[in-house]
Amino acid sequence: VKLLDIRKVRKFLDVGGGSGAYSMAFVKAKKDIEATVFDLPSVITLTNYYLDKNGMGNKVRTMKGDYNFDPFESGHDMIFLSQILHSNSPEENEMLIEKCHHSLNKGGQLVVQEFVVDEDRTKPLHAAFFALNMLVATRGGDAYTEKEIKGWMQNTGIKNIKRKNTKFGTSLIIGKK
Repeated sequence: VKLLDIRKVRKFLDVGGGSGAYSMAFVKAKKDIEATVFDLPSVITLTNYYLDKNGMGNKVRTMKGDYNFDPFESGHDMIFLSQILHSNSPEENEMLIEKCHHSLNKGGQLVVQEFVVDEDRTKPLHAAFFALNMLVATRGGDAYTEKEIKGWMQNTGIKNIKRKNTKFGTSLIIGKK
């Protein structure tokens, strides 16, 4: 959260937000954020448990759906895709990012957090091994390069794209509508 500019964020969507940990962190960082976790129905049951357990059940909304098929609400100032793209094929990622673009307000931010591999796909080592895991565990997933992620974003109209590396081995790819 500290690596992102959330001053103008009022409506936040956490796609595939799982436990709701990131949504809770955003709400704690800025009290007037309206956060929604969008995830599969079976996951939302767990999300609601964790939100209630942390006293956030009335501060973070949940929405059941499959991001590959179900629509998102519109009017978001920030959409967060944390560790989502690696499960999908390049074509699925471009469609998902297009859906995010349509759901963002003008000036809204799309934030992708992933293990990003270098262009030669051999470094950093943890990301390269993660790519191997995606090859075995998914139908079309992979660890993607910065160029690939930025390309999908640019193709859908996302601009001013920047990369920030975290201390956890992931990178944030941030762009604006």
